[in-house]
Amino acid sequence: MALSLSFTDGDRTERISGELVSGNYFDVLGVGTALGRTFTPDDDRLVNGHPLVILSYAFWQQRYGADPGILNRQVRVNGQPMTVVGVTERGFQGVEVGKQVDLMVPMMMKPVMTPTWNDLEDRRSIWMYAIARLKPGVSREQADAAIQTVWRPILEMEAPLVPGTDESFRQRYVRKN
Repeated sequence: MALSLSFTDGDRTERISGELVSGNYFDVLGVGTALGRTFTPDDDRLVNGHPLVILSYAFWQQRYGADPGILNRQVRVNGQPMTVVGVTERGFQGVEVGKQVDLMVPMMMKPVMTPTWNDLEDRRSIWMYAIARLKPGVSREQADAAIQTVWRPILEMEAPLVPGTDESFRQRYVRKN
């Protein structure tokens, strides 16, 4: 989930772009770090339990001049003290084409990243993207057919229960996914 965030280090505050990501986000994408580590599933199990950030390589270069001393540094994101645990590998800018992400935060930190709109516990709230990587030897068509046998019935069951939507939205929602 892409966010506009307030980032403070020392006496300098700026607006940056961030993303809430799962504990296995980097593993699924096959993305490593230039410095430090990526998130682990344990970093993303407890609500508000792991106030950690991973900086993008571009942001690290632009804001910190590629200073390796950034690791374990305390910064503030939306006023929340957080610890920098890594810097993404060079060239990784997130998963949305044309949008550069400056930092990533574990998804379970959503209540403090979006305090006026948590929805972490609401399974019908539509704010998260599911992404996957194909297993070697499996075509996109094969993967799509396999997931649709499970996913489509869930969508068909849940779509009518999403608040504030009409029949047109529900049909598009089930058809798109």
